[in-house]
Parts: sequence; C-alpha cells; structure tokens
Amino acid sequence: MSMMIPVSLSFVSAIAALSLTGCVTTSVDGVKQRPHNQVVTSGKREKIGQSWHLNPDCSVSRLPTARVIEEPQHGKVSVVNQKGLVATAKGQFARCNSLRLPVTAIYYQSAPGYVGSDKLVARVSYGDGYVVDKIYWLRVKK
Repeated sequence: MSMMIPVSLSFVSAIAALSLTGCVTTSVDGVKQRPHNQVVTSGKREKIGQSWHLNPDCSVSRLPTARVIEEPQHGKVSVVNQKGLVATAKGQFARCNSLRLPVTAIYYQSAPGYVGSDKLVARVSYGDGYVVDKIYWLRVKK
C-alpha cells in the first residue's frame, strides 16, 4: 500500500505539470514568465512585441525598460523606444486602445534564408516594481 502513494503523487504531479504548460509561469529567480508565439518572415525585421505603462488618463506613466536575457540562436533582436499603437490594453485602460503612444518595442530579424524555429527572452521592467520575462517562441517561415 505504501508503494502506491508515491506512484499516485507522481501521477498527480505529472498531470498538474501538463495542465500548466499554457499558463504564466515563474522563472528560477522568481520573475513571472509570459510566453508569446509569433510567426515571422525569414530575413525580414519585424516587431514581435511592445510594452507600455499608462496612467488612467491614457498618458504615459513611464517607458518600460527591456533587455534581452536570452539571445536568439538564428537571428538578432533589437529593443527600440518609439511611438506605437496601443491595441490590447484592458480594464480601465481599454479606452486607450487605438492611441499612438510611446512604447518599448522588440524587433527580431532572422539570418537570411533561415527557416525553422527560434526563441528569445526579454526581461521587461515597468518601473513600478513589476517585472516580467517575455518568452518569444518564433516560427520563421519563407
């Protein structure tokens, strides 16, 4: 009977791990991780993400900072402060959608002719204590 308990716990742990694969996770150093799946064109520089930090009146509180903590293996990444269209703000900030505001944008460009998958991780700090690792899983197509 005692042999059944570890097997049952292992089974429960495996099921729990499988059910969490699509969720926000936490890195070893305690930073939340958010996965993003993107399809990009080989050799073309494309914006794969952007971050902003808004006040309730839609003015910009501060620009988030982003740094790449895991470089892509098959391309290069750049972080740029620019104006961008806010389109996915939620809650009280949803009324800010469709505004062009200062954002921190992340761009990716694969090596010329490369087709396959790539990955990069950017750590974004919003300046108010909130930090998140954005994990970009990239599918590079022709």
